[in-house]
Amino acid sequence: LERLGLERRPAPLAFAGNVRAALAAAHVARALERPLLVLVSAEAEAGGIERLRELGATVERCARREAGATADPCLARLRALVRRGALPFTPQG
Repeated sequence: LERLGLERRPAPLAFAGNVRAALAAAHVARALERPLLVLVSAEAEAGGIERLRELGATVERCARREAGATADPCLARLRALVRRGALPFTPQG
């Protein structure tokens, strides 16, 4: 997008998934010098979250799925971020 001139200001990358996969995404985002917002479950391990922050990622914990919810809370939040201009950078299809 940058090379084609379609992106004036680099949009943040948004990731939803587990901490281990998020660490790989954080390394790539750091190498690309792109901001990364990582969405993980509320139960995600503190050590992994700390390492993500050391790599420059912004981490947001998502609450557990509520009864009657139609989507995983992290995935629902990811979709909202994409609607606001973030680029999906995640293992979900």
